[in-house]
Amino acid sequence: MFGKKKKFTFVNYGGAYQLRIASIEDLQYLDELDETFWMATSAPIHQLRCDPVALELLDYNRNGRIICHEIRRTQRWLFRVLNDRSAVNERLDAAQLAHINADDPDGAKVLTAARRVLSNLDKAESGAITLRDVRDNKAILAKGSRNGDGVIPPDSIEDEALRDFINDIISSVGKVTAIAGNEGVNAELLDTFLARTKAFLDWQMLYTDSAAAEGHPMLPLGENTAEAHKAYAAIAPEVTAYFELCKITAVNELMERAPAPLEAPAGAYTSAEARHDYLSASPIARPRADGRLVIDKHVNPFYRKALDLLHATVLTPLLGAQHGPFSEEDWQTVQNAFVAYEEWLSRKGGGEVESLGTDKLNAYLEGDLPNQLRRLMDEDLLVGEELSGLKEVERLLLMQRWFLEICNNFISFADLYRYETRAMFEVGRLVIDGRIFNFNIRVQDVAQHSRDAQRAGIFLMYAEVTARPEDPAWHIVTPVTCRHRGNLGLGKRGVLFDRDDKVWDVRVVKVIEHPISLTEAILAPFKKVSTLITSAVEKISTSTEQSLESSLAKTTTSLEKGFAESVQGPAAAPLVAPTPAATATSADGPATRTRDMMLTGGVAFAALGSSFAYITKTIVGVGLSKSMLGLAAGLLVVLVPIILVAAVKLSVRNLSSILEASGWAINARMRLTYGLARRLAPDAVRPESLAKLRRDLLKL
Repeated sequence: MFGKKKKFTFVNYGGAYQLRIASIEDLQYLDELDETFWMATSAPIHQLRCDPVALELLDYNRNGRIICHEIRRTQRWLFRVLNDRSAVNERLDAAQLAHINADDPDGAKVLTAARRVLSNLDKAESGAITLRDVRDNKAILAKGSRNGDGVIPPDSIEDEALRDFINDIISSVGKVTAIAGNEGVNAELLDTFLARTKAFLDWQMLYTDSAAAEGHPMLPLGENTAEAHKAYAAIAPEVTAYFELCKITAVNELMERAPAPLEAPAGAYTSAEARHDYLSASPIARPRADGRLVIDKHVNPFYRKALDLLHATVLTPLLGAQHGPFSEEDWQTVQNAFVAYEEWLSRKGGGEVESLGTDKLNAYLEGDLPNQLRRLMDEDLLVGEELSGLKEVERLLLMQRWFLEICNNFISFADLYRYETRAMFEVGRLVIDGRIFNFNIRVQDVAQHSRDAQRAGIFLMYAEVTARPEDPAWHIVTPVTCRHRGNLGLGKRGVLFDRDDKVWDVRVVKVIEHPISLTEAILAPFKKVSTLITSAVEKISTSTEQSLESSLAKTTTSLEKGFAESVQGPAAAPLVAPTPAATATSADGPATRTRDMMLTGGVAFAALGSSFAYITKTIVGVGLSKSMLGLAAGLLVVLVPIILVAAVKLSVRNLSSILEASGWAINARMRLTYGLARRLAPDAVRPESLAKLRRDLLKL
């Protein structure tokens, strides 16, 4: 039907037929293979040992599990993106650019990103990209103007004028940090700078137009308006406050009220801050009831310079040189003179760029530097689009390295059955009680796992794994698949060598007992009977020992009492005949008990002798051969059911229940065959040169 080559080939591992996955070509028709023929349909990520990023990329829906449809999705992607899949078979983490399918949209994206990475790493002539190249982000992004974030640092620009332009933008409106770590400007900052520049120049143009118009109200003092307004604004609040105080003084005189004294605080003589506060809070001059201000030597020294500057630059030009003391009406005239100018000031925009000067700002706005900078940003963003496929390049390299291995631990469990490989869900090699156990998987909840794994029918050890006291402990489960139990039990310690050759301390914390081998299964009932007999004998022995100790104690007490009476001499006894009760007591003395024990022992030995004589007579009468046949028949009657039950128990053992208890979805029974049992618990490899000196040195 399919020609010489079949689409699928299944191989037998311990009675379970599994898809042979020797190369990526064996997965070419995976979409046609129903999930019922897969060994597993889902598995928790934490059970698999490989590059964690590979598992994250495989876990498309981010639920912490690998599902069969995610395997299919990755398989389809690999067959589309690669036109040569030999690197997948070789499990390489390097990809030849020529092997990437540029005709596929995803392949074209991967190829573009790979070329950009190599270009940024100065490897543009290289025909291959490695996983190390892709993960060297700092090197990829080292070229500030070619890292895809749209940020142009000034130190990446060779043109001096353009570099100065970028520095002026940074000094006036700010900077941003590029993903490479250096600082520069982006399109948003460029637009902000240009907008602020235009706003400032437009505002400045209003001043220029006003200056050109003679007698414009915005410039009451012409070119000196800006300087005069500065002097006016510096003292205006205090002057206004002075005229208000003058009104209060006038009212106090009118009402014949004494003015409130302004006393200097005590701290003014010891604290500079207190002195400053006192002087600045005091009026600029003594308030007058007539509401006039005379700027002379009698003003507040704190404001003397500001008042002199106001007089010279504002009052005299506006009110005339002979104005003398000026009133609140005069002050109102001064305020009105600056209304238009202050309105212009309030409309000021782009103050952040003012320090650059009008000439430079006009040159920037009218020149080509902004366009040059914007072109660089657009080119950089284009590079960003090329680098957007960087994650896909990493995905390709990781799937080349791990996909076949993952499939051989998911669709098929070939790695579990091969002696030369280790399954991805095995955590390492456990050495305990002088034995080796290869199959050890991580367990998150010992109690839950042990309940679910009971149906495996395998002797299981749960162990706590630690490295240092301050590190959190974790747990593993180990099936004991062959030989005998030995000293394996609670509290037994060993060491675990993990996949990275790190050594961990191990302590058994729980055991689920099941038959380990046929020999142990056959001997198990006899061990139970032996245990019961031993227990019964111990109980009888303990009871007899206690009875004997009690009898000896009573005998010793009677002897001590008799000896004491003999030493003291016979006491005068009454001439009364002994009563029957006394006679009975005497008859139950030590001598009587000794006699009874001897009689009982004699009877027992006689009974045993009679039994052995009867057995001997029976054997002699029947014949030795017939007796042995009878004994063999009896043993067979007992042993055959035991052997059958043991064989059935051992034949139903399977590893799938252990994996299912760990969160796997397994389709097939993983029967524990003799070969698999030996593979999971192999013999220790003896040294090539080994000599045993059998003489016991303790006997010397």
